[in-house]
Amino acid sequence: MKSVVDLVSSLKTYFLAKDTEIKTALANNINENGCKNVLPNNLTSKTEASMSIVVDDKGIITLDGTASANFDTANTTIFNDVLGIAGTFVLSDSASGATSNTKCMFYGVNGGSTARIDGSVEITLTETDVLWVGIYCASGTVGNGFQFKPMLCLKSDYDLDPTYVPPTKTNLQLTQDSVSWTDEAQIGAVNYCQNNATSASGGGLTYTVNANKSVTVAVTDGTYPFTVTSDLYINLSNGVSFAKGTYKRSGCPSGGSLNTYFIGGSGYADIGDGYVFTLLQDSTIDSVIAIKSGTVLTSELTFYPMITAPSYNGPYVPYAKTNRELTDDTITQTDVTFTPDTTKVTVKNANLYREGKHIRGRLDLQVVDTAGGALGTFNKTAAYITPMYAYVGDRTTIDNQPAYSYVNQSSLVINPVSAFVANDRIQVAVDFYTA
Repeated sequence: MKSVVDLVSSLKTYFLAKDTEIKTALANNINENGCKNVLPNNLTSKTEASMSIVVDDKGIITLDGTASANFDTANTTIFNDVLGIAGTFVLSDSASGATSNTKCMFYGVNGGSTARIDGSVEITLTETDVLWVGIYCASGTVGNGFQFKPMLCLKSDYDLDPTYVPPTKTNLQLTQDSVSWTDEAQIGAVNYCQNNATSASGGGLTYTVNANKSVTVAVTDGTYPFTVTSDLYINLSNGVSFAKGTYKRSGCPSGGSLNTYFIGGSGYADIGDGYVFTLLQDSTIDSVIAIKSGTVLTSELTFYPMITAPSYNGPYVPYAKTNRELTDDTITQTDVTFTPDTTKVTVKNANLYREGKHIRGRLDLQVVDTAGGALGTFNKTAAYITPMYAYVGDRTTIDNQPAYSYVNQSSLVINPVSAFVANDRIQVAVDFYTA
């Protein structure tokens, strides 16, 4: 029979081993995503219905004061977007004393009905599901320092350890954040050397900028051999921004030299065999074709100016913008506006943005007239207008509105299955296609 000392020692060994097993399993699970709590907390500190809401740097939400009205609106949204991770998760609040009748978190998926939670709830998501998480508080509820600790983690992680940790980015998100300009440039573009030159003549030479942006230099009167009597510089571009990284300049005809002809600028010159260079920090680069005085031309020369990734050995392609540059060009403020019928709704929030040839976004409307009907008009014709859902601040049930789309029209009409109640909130997805 074991002594008490031996029994205590055995138990200690067992629990230490179990602790190691749990931590190892948790680490293995987390390594798939790189973090435990994958729920971004986009809520900012504010006052809502006289209730003070403070969000600290660890994502913990503290309530103080007394709520003068119910709230579970877009103003108290923690997250409302595509998470981009598939799996079975547990959404938890780590809030002792949270109840669905006073104060709690709520969630919804893909614009469907929302549900309140007091503690935790299991949720299954696909990579394309839209998850909405926010805070509900009933009128008259006293905050008194009450805290929510919103956390969404894989069920396997939660079962091992339900302790709250602040949200952190996944490995994928961190990778997307850290992709360098040069990496992105290789997606959607090959040649980063801009050519803004125009055809001209001088010093007995004529240079022609061809349709593909190559440059042909020829003797104006066609007589060869020809000795160049003064330096010729064809300015292609100045001050083009490049991120730190390694590049290759190429495109000079073979046989060049720094004393005869080359493609250069900013100290990086190709004389016909390619020149690899490294920028240790973000920089600007000039590009120029040079033909030096004293050079003897026996035929015309064609330059194919390129700056590429160092590994590129393919044929000449003209300059093209990178995906990053195209994105920066096209994601701009939109000129689409929505004019509400203020006897029926008011606009609480409008988030419209341009993305390529599309103008997309959502409207958050608050009901004035409970009958619905024509709620307002857009100043452009929409490809799709989709009423997503209505949610109500002072009712425990949430009305799902018809999930249908209006095609090619500018008016917004919603006839609810059952009458709206004053202050109902409606979210509407819109997608305009522009030429």
